[in-house]
Amino acid sequence: MHSRPSPSRQSGFSLIELLIGMVIAIEILIAALTIFDVHNRMARVQLQVTDMQQSLRVAQYDMVRTTRMAARGGLPIGPGTPPRFTVDNTTLSVPWLRGLAVEARDNVAEGGDNFVKLGTAEPAALPGTDILTVRGCLSGLLFQMDATNPAAFTGATLTVQRNLPSGRSQDLTELLEPGFSSPMLLQSSVSRSQYAVAEVASVAGNANSVVLTITFASALSPPNPLVVAPPAGFVPGFACALEEYRYYIRPTFITDPNGDLQLSPRLARARMIPGTELAHDEDDANLTLDLADEILDLQVALGFDTTYGGAFDDDADAEGADDLFFEGADDDARKADDWLGNSSADNPTEGQYQARLYYVRISTLGRTARRDPKYVAPDFDPTAGEDYIENNNYDASPASEYKSGVNRQFRHRLLRTVVDLRNI
Repeated sequence: MHSRPSPSRQSGFSLIELLIGMVIAIEILIAALTIFDVHNRMARVQLQVTDMQQSLRVAQYDMVRTTRMAARGGLPIGPGTPPRFTVDNTTLSVPWLRGLAVEARDNVAEGGDNFVKLGTAEPAALPGTDILTVRGCLSGLLFQMDATNPAAFTGATLTVQRNLPSGRSQDLTELLEPGFSSPMLLQSSVSRSQYAVAEVASVAGNANSVVLTITFASALSPPNPLVVAPPAGFVPGFACALEEYRYYIRPTFITDPNGDLQLSPRLARARMIPGTELAHDEDDANLTLDLADEILDLQVALGFDTTYGGAFDDDADAEGADDLFFEGADDDARKADDWLGNSSADNPTEGQYQARLYYVRISTLGRTARRDPKYVAPDFDPTAGEDYIENNNYDASPASEYKSGVNRQFRHRLLRTVVDLRNI
């Protein structure tokens, strides 16, 4: 007699074991998704920060390159002998320095001096920011003239040759471009203090020789104040196309993902007919040449070789020429140092700023393109009560708007460059 075999016991999960396993699996999945979300968010933030830093680099590169070339070709820094800045307090409500090679329009106010093209409301710079103007032979060639040939300059014509008696050759392509009409800056072959600026009426010639018909009586309306006739017996040693660029923050607006209208400021460049309020080629499209996105602020400070506090007080050895640049520790102390435009109490009419200009300090403030609701930016300046970028007070309107709750959800970076002026 055989015994009945007992039923085989198959392995498996009980309901409790299954529930415990599901809970563990869900926790692992949630942890994995959390890690993924954190890394994804960090990647987005890092990408936005990288874009912001790239915008700052692009903005600084163009301004620094152009500013370093200020006065190239022999244009003086300002009128007078030796050249000096002069102050214009009559045209607009806010005074700023008006030089020939470099001009800093400081903390522009809405409704007047923030108009990039004075007298025309558009385009306008963001209130509270600076406008930097640079003039000189900034991107073109310096054409060498044949000072031994009387026919090279007659006062009514300027002849530029490809091949020079020295054996040097030069490319004349720039002068033969269609519609070339830039004013020509002529530098004396004898003294840098002698120069002239002429308007170009017509251009003729070929790759070997170009003849420009010029005039020292401006045909523009109003006349170009930079156009100046040369002294008697003037012989040009060099000639070049004179340029002018105005850098400013252009307020543009976009619709953000929430459907709200959001300020999206850009650093822009306006190319002008030098010395005038006319766009280059009289084409207003040249007034809004955007360079970099999400640039909130442009601040400019000018470094003069002053005798701060008395002769040689800021020198290490108190002997010889005043050769060091001193800067105060706070806004109040900076009002009398070697920098103009770095204190709210700076007065550009003071005699110490009639000294030689050595440096231009350019500060740009950038931000990320999108807000991060989980982020709160710190103040722009870590010192309480000293929330300044140069002389733009971020504790006061209009800059204080950037410290609001919404605007502090953007990440910010400040980039600053000191430009050593080579040609002044």
